[in-house]
Amino acid sequence: MIYYTLWRIQESAFKKKIEMKAGLKQTIKDQFWNKLISKPHLAVILAYITVAICAPLLAGRDPLIIKTSGEWKFPGFSTDKYFRYSEDSLILKKSADWKNMQAEFILFPLVPYDPNESDMINYNYLSPFDTNKMIAGDGSTVIAPLRFKHWLGTDKAGRDVLSGLIHGTRTTLLVGFLSMIIALVIGLITGTIAGYFGDKTLKTGMWKIAVLLLSALAAWYYIMIVPEHQPKHVLQDINFIWKFLLIIFIIAFISAIIHHATKFKTGIRQTYIPADIIISRSTELFQSVPRMILILAIAAIMKPGLSSIIIIIGITSWVKISRLFRAEILSLKNKAYIDVCKSMGMSDYRIILRHILPNSYKPAFTAFIFGIAATVMIETGLSFLGIGTDPERASWGILLFNGKENFGAWWLVIFPGLAISALILALNGVIKNKNGRGSRDSIINNF
Repeated sequence: MIYYTLWRIQESAFKKKIEMKAGLKQTIKDQFWNKLISKPHLAVILAYITVAICAPLLAGRDPLIIKTSGEWKFPGFSTDKYFRYSEDSLILKKSADWKNMQAEFILFPLVPYDPNESDMINYNYLSPFDTNKMIAGDGSTVIAPLRFKHWLGTDKAGRDVLSGLIHGTRTTLLVGFLSMIIALVIGLITGTIAGYFGDKTLKTGMWKIAVLLLSALAAWYYIMIVPEHQPKHVLQDINFIWKFLLIIFIIAFISAIIHHATKFKTGIRQTYIPADIIISRSTELFQSVPRMILILAIAAIMKPGLSSIIIIIGITSWVKISRLFRAEILSLKNKAYIDVCKSMGMSDYRIILRHILPNSYKPAFTAFIFGIAATVMIETGLSFLGIGTDPERASWGILLFNGKENFGAWWLVIFPGLAISALILALNGVIKNKNGRGSRDSIINNF
């Protein structure tokens, strides 16, 4: 009888757990999917993401599939520098004449051109409506078939515009998403600390702060500066992002050691940390400087490249997200259920992770999406000015930059401009206006 009763209790608890999970899924579906997301705009964003992921399959010089000597080969999916045409013939892929190659079957990407490949026959601003030409196998110039046509024209060097747009989508979305992830993490941490703890909650010893500051300066000096002045240093060839993450790891490790070393010691003099004042004044300092000037100043002391532009945009985009989280958490921490959690003895970190942050996902998601839209404009503007990503990497801003050299080449401005406008409109419209508290309008005004 006792075992039967325990079994019934366990079965009832299991059913309630299943019902709670089903109710949570239904709540997320109703509150997030049905009321917050605009399906048509989301479809456009997913289309851009699909193009970015499949860019090498949509636009590239090497064929995807080729059959020679009765064997199926996939040069478009291979990273080898050489292509084995037959058992006795090995061809360098960069110099291979794929268009005139004799094969039993050959399948090219939708756009059979690399974004940086120069077509010396169709160079000097070929219009989308002009006749495309190519060199035949015998060396004569003939009209190119439709599969080798430059559908959106070429620039001065003969680079295909459509291929540049496709590969530029990957660059733009990569910069947008990664930089906003950095900004979201920084804004979430600083906004949560400022809003929840305030000025008279966090306490620590001043010597701990001094040790952490000295450790941060020492780590920065030996990781960032020393390798630049010593040849063949171990850290000389490491990316800036990994160096930055290494510094953060060292500071966190030292902080954990100090915390555990002084955990059971009493009598240590501690002082309150005015976290809200420090973070609020820092955000005001960042906002007092125009964002573009701040980005240009940081870009002048960093090596140009994709990782550098991601970090620059990320560390200059956290201010408004931090202020948004601070205001949201100030309103949430005075709720009745937070007081109940405190009366039950829950720690502050558990309250933040399990009760405050899950209830602030709407502003976080909205700020993230609108931040991506702003980042796309910044990245395009920096690439247009020539201080964005590497010149060899395809970018929408570089296409616009090439268009200003010849105002008659309208296709170098119209098509990248349409791609940018469609993405910005989709990002700004994916969040419905009526999401419960009307936070969309306030956030979009900030970004």
